[in-house]
Amino acid sequence: GDCQFRQGHRGTFLVRTPEIARGASFFCSFQVDPSFPDPYVNKGLLVLQRDNNAQGAMDQYQQAIKQDEQCQTAYLHSAQLYLRLSEHEKASQMYDMAIEWSKTEVELSEICAFKAASDSQIEAARQLQAS
Repeated sequence: GDCQFRQGHRGTFLVRTPEIARGASFFCSFQVDPSFPDPYVNKGLLVLQRDNNAQGAMDQYQQAIKQDEQCQTAYLHSAQLYLRLSEHEKASQMYDMAIEWSKTEVELSEICAFKAASDSQIEAARQLQAS
């Protein structure tokens, strides 16, 4: 329980710093409760940052959602990845899911801002195609 929570956050810290190689070995050596979604999100971030493997990252985000359909962080990172891949409609759908499962006003406002930016990109792309 608490140990897994602390260990998961240690892995998150390592992945989000220049210590990415340590983060990779940390995730490989550390067993987590498979029902806990955050390590899958963190591994997805690692796979994307270290290996530039979009599909591998998306697989990890989907695994997190499979473990906890309310994991708004997985929806948010999926949306951002879809946006990076120019899959705007899928990004918008994932932002909608992240909004649905947001837990605080701050999360909600941040996700809404991301979604508004995404929707603007979708509209701009449509206008470019039409002209």
